[in-house]
Amino acid sequence: MRMNETWWVNPEQLDDDQKKVIAAPINKSHLVLGPPGSGKSNLLLLRADYLQRAGHPNTLIMVFTRQLQEFMVSGSTNYSFQAAKITTSRGWMLELLRAHDVKITLSEDFKQSRIELLKHAQGLVNSRKLGCIYEMILLDEAQDYWPEEIQLFASLSKHLFAVADARQKIYPDEDPIETIKAVVDQT
Repeated sequence: MRMNETWWVNPEQLDDDQKKVIAAPINKSHLVLGPPGSGKSNLLLLRADYLQRAGHPNTLIMVFTRQLQEFMVSGSTNYSFQAAKITTSRGWMLELLRAHDVKITLSEDFKQSRIELLKHAQGLVNSRKLGCIYEMILLDEAQDYWPEEIQLFASLSKHLFAVADARQKIYPDEDPIETIKAVVDQT
């Protein structure tokens, strides 16, 4: 499928505000807020492509659901950002724990397994004194993460680039937008 047959766009098709978002300072954390259909996910992928081309390959795109991961991976074929660097938060936490030989058995209940994963990941980061392992983590649909997850991501990355819309929140858990605003340099 060609780019003009999907909602994925070339940078030349962006308006000036969107271009500013993509080219925002690399050495800062950012939060982009916008309504559904405003192109936040596309901007996130273009930002990752921009970082890749600017010589900053140690970046990761994190999404909340497997369906969104598959969608972003399909869009990544239009850019230079590697599909292997697009992951779900759950998959990323499991891989982080595996990479450090932490074995866990998770509850079958979604919320309980999420709590367990977060607890083990936080414990690993604290016990091993893990620091910044990424130059930047880019979060799509950041409104769906817990504040504690945002803090974990921020602790393992020099910078965060998050896109969100609180009105699109999937779960009725605590809103992380204020936590994100506290860890970013610019909104």
